[in-house]
Amino acid sequence: MSPRTNGTSEPLTGLSHLEGARNEEPFVRYYLHLVDYVLWATVIVAQVVLFVEAIRRRVAADLPRFLAYLAFLSFDSVVLLLISTYLPYKVYFYT
Repeated sequence: MSPRTNGTSEPLTGLSHLEGARNEEPFVRYYLHLVDYVLWATVIVAQVVLFVEAIRRRVAADLPRFLAYLAFLSFDSVVLLLISTYLPYKVYFYT
């Protein structure tokens, strides 16, 4: 038996323990730990707080593109978190 196989004709990928079924793709959540989710949530909260404060202080009049960028970042982070949690890795990779 060669070191690159697991006793079958299929080579080891290093991720076989993460895959539920052979035809099923692994999810991103299999690779993330609690610390990763805490950091991700912290970034989302910080972006939302910055966006709300920018609206409260009427920054939109002076920097409308910055406010739009903050809104996009907040929305994008939440969508990527949902995609990484509920959809396969391929979908997350291509978004």
